[in-house]
Amino acid sequence: MNFDNETSFNPGSIAEGFESAARVSGTNYTVEVKIPLRSVTPANDTKLGFDVQINDAKDGARQSVAAWNDTTGMGWQDTSVYGVLTLTGKGTGGGTDGGDSGEGGDGDGDSGDTDNDNDNDTDNGNQNGGSSNNGGSNNNGGSSNSSGSNQNGSNNNNNNGSNHTGGPVRLKPEVKTANGRATGTISGDSLTQALEQAVPDAGGRKQIVIELPKQADATAYEVQLPAQSLKGQANFELLLQTESAALRIPSRMLSGAAVTAEQVSIRVSQATSDHWDETTRERIGSRPAIELHLTAGGQVIPWNNPDAPVTVAFPYKPTAEELEHPEQIVVWYIDGRGSASPIPNGRYDEASGMVVFQTHHFSTYAAAYASMVFDDLESVPWAKGAIDAMAARNVIQGTAENRFTPGASIKRADFIALLVRGLELQASGGKEAMFSDVGTTAYYYGELAVAQELGIATGLEDHTFQPDSPISRQDMMVLTARALSAAGKQVPAGADLGAYSDAERIASYAKDSASALVQLGVVNGKDGAIAPNDPLTRAEAAVILYRIWKL
Repeated sequence: MNFDNETSFNPGSIAEGFESAARVSGTNYTVEVKIPLRSVTPANDTKLGFDVQINDAKDGARQSVAAWNDTTGMGWQDTSVYGVLTLTGKGTGGGTDGGDSGEGGDGDGDSGDTDNDNDNDTDNGNQNGGSSNNGGSNNNGGSSNSSGSNQNGSNNNNNNGSNHTGGPVRLKPEVKTANGRATGTISGDSLTQALEQAVPDAGGRKQIVIELPKQADATAYEVQLPAQSLKGQANFELLLQTESAALRIPSRMLSGAAVTAEQVSIRVSQATSDHWDETTRERIGSRPAIELHLTAGGQVIPWNNPDAPVTVAFPYKPTAEELEHPEQIVVWYIDGRGSASPIPNGRYDEASGMVVFQTHHFSTYAAAYASMVFDDLESVPWAKGAIDAMAARNVIQGTAENRFTPGASIKRADFIALLVRGLELQASGGKEAMFSDVGTTAYYYGELAVAQELGIATGLEDHTFQPDSPISRQDMMVLTARALSAAGKQVPAGADLGAYSDAERIASYAKDSASALVQLGVVNGKDGAIAPNDPLTRAEAAVILYRIWKL
């Protein structure tokens, strides 16, 4: 089905009983469907093989694809690559609950899938990728895993019941509130038992849901955990659900950290604006802000681990104006001096009603709206949405007040800087001999040093980089493919480039990168050509970064 709720079926007989609805919001759209179950009887804990594929098309031709679980693209003929969906929520008296909304996930959330019997479902799938757009418009939003649980049974002193039959395990510890802080404790035995009961997802990772219910007069929620459990000895994820926020915490959060305490606490609290500077206070206004802390023995422990980021989601209700441009809703990091800067990966997920972001350090974070006004984008309507979204996150900037100069070529060093900022790449800071034509005072020196250490920028044979030269489209593709790999994103083997009239003009060193980016939907070509030797324009660079952001 598409954004106009037009549907097709093969064979046509399976359409009977199928119901669907679609709602367009900006350059995204949300789909809800009811799928009749004829071969199985819906019941709590019934498991279905299930998958969803999202295609992004232009003129009837598929440009890119995202799948909920299937990374092979062969789900149409091999159901073993499906994810596992568990039905739950059917009342014993015959009544049913409505579909549940997904918690914040890895970047996006999803609305609960609904079958014809209106059961809630808990998905154990492995979200892969996201959809990309054609020319910066009409994007299909990818979805992330639901955080619901199929755990039955009653609580028993920090432990869930023993009737669990698969998927995530839900723990509901006893909560004590004092001085506005609600605290729950998970013992080592409870966590061990939960991990024994949990069923791993397709990637081998288990999920434990920890729910701290809303408490009267509480402004902060805290869960106490065995420190050893967060040092990467087992492959699992903790999903902490509170009134203020939901956190996806990897089991290697404290790997490499010098934490000697037996117990650590993760705290989520409402932030105050007392120490913010005036500009930050004015721009955030009454929008929600949260503080995240890691503590031990009542003392805050500085935490920073780029190898194990935590995914955070907190509720946000946009204004009608903001919903017209949802990709300009951003997440700001507020430092100890009260100054704010945007987190490039932050975004608003309409399906869950939350802003979602990843962070590798704990601090203060707030929702904000960055209204961008560039007066010279009339000639590039296909790029306007991408430019506004990336500029709202300071990934790319204008050339002057209210000017973007979209048709200008972009320099090699500037594009490297955009990639490093957009993907939030970091390096160890090890000393390497910089390219001979790059001075230490260059404004892009820091980003280029990161790209060099990560193997993204290798330079030319004479150990130069030619930073001020315009970058060609094929060199852009090589650097982009390397940057995606450095960021841990899956780069496919690639697509056939035969559909492009000038495919034979692509240099041998760039062909693999070009085909991989076409397969991902990051590169679509222009006017039926790949144009490998054309200089990359600023508008094209913004669209490339935007499509990467949507992966």
